[in-house]
Amino acid sequence: MSAITRWLLTLTLSFLASNGYSQEPESEAQTAESQESQESTETSQEKAPVKRVSVNRADQFQKNMELLNHTNTRGENHWLSTDDGEFLAIFQPALKADIHGNVIIVPDSQQHGTWPQWVQPISQRLADFGWNNISFSLYLKPDPPKAERQPPISANDDTSDNQDDESSETSSEASDKDKSMAMQENAMTENKMMTDEKMQMQEKPKDMAMMAEESNKLMPKPYNERVVDQLNALLTLVQSKNRGPIVMIGIGEGAIWATQYADSLNRESGSNRVAAAVVLINAQNETHFAVNEKDMQTLDFADYLNNPVPVLDIYINSGLQKSRAQQRKSAAVRQGFDQYFQQTLLTDRNSASFVANRVASFITARSASDQP
Repeated sequence: MSAITRWLLTLTLSFLASNGYSQEPESEAQTAESQESQESTETSQEKAPVKRVSVNRADQFQKNMELLNHTNTRGENHWLSTDDGEFLAIFQPALKADIHGNVIIVPDSQQHGTWPQWVQPISQRLADFGWNNISFSLYLKPDPPKAERQPPISANDDTSDNQDDESSETSSEASDKDKSMAMQENAMTENKMMTDEKMQMQEKPKDMAMMAEESNKLMPKPYNERVVDQLNALLTLVQSKNRGPIVMIGIGEGAIWATQYADSLNRESGSNRVAAAVVLINAQNETHFAVNEKDMQTLDFADYLNNPVPVLDIYINSGLQKSRAQQRKSAAVRQGFDQYFQQTLLTDRNSASFVANRVASFITARSASDQP
């Protein structure tokens, strides 16, 4: 190999080596920049707040009613009004010329006039037996009170007693000065109050009725009164079509409202009973609802077994339903309620038609005679 050839080979190798070394720092720098950008992206994604979509329960309730109004093909749809707005009721007229009376079906909470499985077959069977009947949805309960959060315990709390002792000594030294200043302030306050009273006597007082009305607008009506407003609207509708006796049917939590309303109707009517019978299906024994931002109220089924109207209590003979039924029977026995009857179901499957026939037969027989 000639000297020129060796020189060219050496020059070529040195050029390649130098070019390769110069590219390594650039590639490392690019890698570092890409890692930093990826880490910053991940950090921004972790710190991004989670957006939660709040659902207005009252708007959703109204939308469900409007949907039911367009899809229901049974009976007559009626929009009834209370102070809280409109709600949908489904009226099923009797299919006989000789009408026995009217039945108000109170469903469980968050159920409507055609669901679940009990309402529609009972409504249809009652119409076959000659009973007008109406069903609806209970207003939504207000949200329960929020639990108050306790402030965290501070490490300085251990020394608070010592600080209180020191501050009490200091305050006792300045008490004499404070007394004299307080006496002067009290005298000035009394003079100002007397002046304000004279000015108020000269001004024209506001209308007390208007002030009471403004106060009522600021304070929402309790939930139990809102439910009674619904039931009153239903009663007005059915009695406009027929003045016969009223039968209350309650399902789940609706059993409590049905029993309470039947009790109030008969108390107000005296000897002329308006409510002829009550039917309970898988009843709850009590219900809870918020009355304001801090307090809850409870209604107990046993508090409304006061009038001697026939009661048919239908329940599934298992688990919690069986235990609740035993409590209701004990309450009826304690109060000497001799027109309280229980009907057990082994299961709720394929029992809707049986329940419908049992309910229709029971209230028809009780409306004709008070004898068991």
